[in-house]
Amino acid sequence: MPVVILAAGDGTRMAGVTGDGPKCLLDVQGKPFIVRQLEWLAETWIDDVTIWVNERDERAVRRATMNDYVWPFDLDVQSEDVRSGTGGALQAVDTDAGEVVAIMGDVMLDAPLPRLTLKRDKRYRLACILVTDNAGPEDKKNVSVTEDTVTAYVRTGGREYVDCGVWLVRLPVTDCVGCAGSMGGYLESPWDVEDVFFTAYTEPHQQYIGAVVTHAYQWHIGNPEGYERMCRDWRLTQ
Repeated sequence: MPVVILAAGDGTRMAGVTGDGPKCLLDVQGKPFIVRQLEWLAETWIDDVTIWVNERDERAVRRATMNDYVWPFDLDVQSEDVRSGTGGALQAVDTDAGEVVAIMGDVMLDAPLPRLTLKRDKRYRLACILVTDNAGPEDKKNVSVTEDTVTAYVRTGGREYVDCGVWLVRLPVTDCVGCAGSMGGYLESPWDVEDVFFTAYTEPHQQYIGAVVTHAYQWHIGNPEGYERMCRDWRLTQ
């Protein structure tokens, strides 16, 4: 199963911490976050990983992840010269697998990554997302789940679960968007998977977006508070 780590974002909320570098290279107790993330994936069933980064960061990320490590999976680093959003990045994934696991470049869990599947016995699933009820205090719970189906996906809080930032997505992702008919306008770059079809296919009684619920703790370094908490927690758990 191919995995793409989406680490090409601008990281505007972390500008005071990262300086000119990307979030994925922030130090977490002596190693870059992206290395911690790869070590997490190395404990699971993953066999192919691509890190998707901003063009200016490609060399630094290659050096940080490849010079001193031997991974149990195939690893590559690819880049984009302009930000294309999560949707644009997945649109560019080159694989014959028909589906890909996408992981945001600023999240990981304190437990092994469970398998996600697209169930064909229901409506043809466009995606399956991992959600948790054990997010950090500043993370908004934005997902509702009934049985194994997402019934609400919103940008605001007030729901039961938080999107872990780990998705199994059917490819090509543009076909998923095309199912929405009038959503073609969203394909102007950049565009995000979350704002396009995660929100579109979570009406009651629809079964296009599946869910796997975990109770694992989510580390999220998308803001300074989350980064500080991960560094503190990591030191205490090792």
